[in-house]
Amino acid sequence: MATALCAWLTLPSQSLAQCSGTIELTVTLVTDDYSTETSWNLTDDAGNVILQNGSLADFTTYTESICVEAGCYTFTIYDSWGDGICCAFGDGSYSVSADGIEIASGGDFDAQETQDFCLAFPCTDESACNYDP
Repeated sequence: MATALCAWLTLPSQSLAQCSGTIELTVTLVTDDYSTETSWNLTDDAGNVILQNGSLADFTTYTESICVEAGCYTFTIYDSWGDGICCAFGDGSYSVSADGIEIASGGDFDAQETQDFCLAFPCTDESACNYDP
């Protein structure tokens, strides 16, 4: 099941210091009691995996970040047993944020959940219809 963020998420013109001039994407994962069933990845619009999980332990919180350019990305989380990471066997969850703004979250899914989103900085062209000073 794919969930698309409507149009482009326009972020504040001031990016976080860690990613000066780019956007900081952060994935936070809280594992359930069957963490070995869980995996996730973040891909760019060309399908290249740019971030993915490493080894996971049960009932643990993980946070991974990467600096990216404006563009479109896909976050996909998998559960090999097919029961998601919430609610039958623990309270697992995930969230994806861009420069501190949550853009995707969940945990109650079957074998896979996909979140598509596009990121942009504000338009500074005064003649453009989406001008954002």
